[in-house]
Amino acid sequence: MFFALSLGLLIGSFLNVCIYRIPRQMSVVYKRSRCVSCGRPLSPAELIPLLSFLLQRGRCRGCGEGISLQYPLVEGWTALTFAALAALYGGLTAAWAAAALMAAFFIVIAVIDLQHKIIPNRVLGAAFVAIALRQAGKVWTGQDGGLALLLDSLAGGVFGAALLFAVFWFSKGGLGLGDVKFAFVFGLLLGWPGALWAITLSALCGSVVGLAGIASGRWTGKSQIPFGPFLAFGYFTVYLLLESSAAAAIRDFLG
Repeated sequence: MFFALSLGLLIGSFLNVCIYRIPRQMSVVYKRSRCVSCGRPLSPAELIPLLSFLLQRGRCRGCGEGISLQYPLVEGWTALTFAALAALYGGLTAAWAAAALMAAFFIVIAVIDLQHKIIPNRVLGAAFVAIALRQAGKVWTGQDGGLALLLDSLAGGVFGAALLFAVFWFSKGGLGLGDVKFAFVFGLLLGWPGALWAITLSALCGSVVGLAGIASGRWTGKSQIPFGPFLAFGYFTVYLLLESSAAAAIRDFLG
């Protein structure tokens, strides 16, 4: 559990780099981390996940500007997610690693969409490669029905993309094409009918949050609310239900 928490903090720190740099078309590997306010290169001590934020009291040592709460929140959430997944899967197993990787993709997508209202192709492309390799490995080894798994995977991707594209088309931009591509990529992961249940859960959560925002006066009926965070929640929740050891009865119920 401690190792899962520690690894989650480290990965969360890297996810923050991705969240900041990818929408700005910057490399996530080759450039040294800097203060986003003054541009000063950060020392190794300032890169310690979570702890550096606490020791610096949420401010840059150079210019004194406040550091966004995004950084400790993403690091802490990633650490807690990795630890929870370790408990769910009984340790740092291969299934845990796959779930942790998907969680990392979902966190990056959710935060970027919240901040910029986009789901970058770079993230979706990386997720597509990871999911394609995972599914191809299962087909190659004959797991979960081999060819049947491939067809099920394609059905989930095509159905999800087609459904959200219809919403995109008829709502005249109520959804973005990034949401459509998200549904295709991660629909490959869930297959059918998992993709249907994921989209249903995402829509329900989005509706509840949207109505609450309108009722509180924070949003109006014309406000643009990013759908990516709700898709991330819905797809990851269904993924865990379908992959967990207690999912046999749930899979039977879902059809």
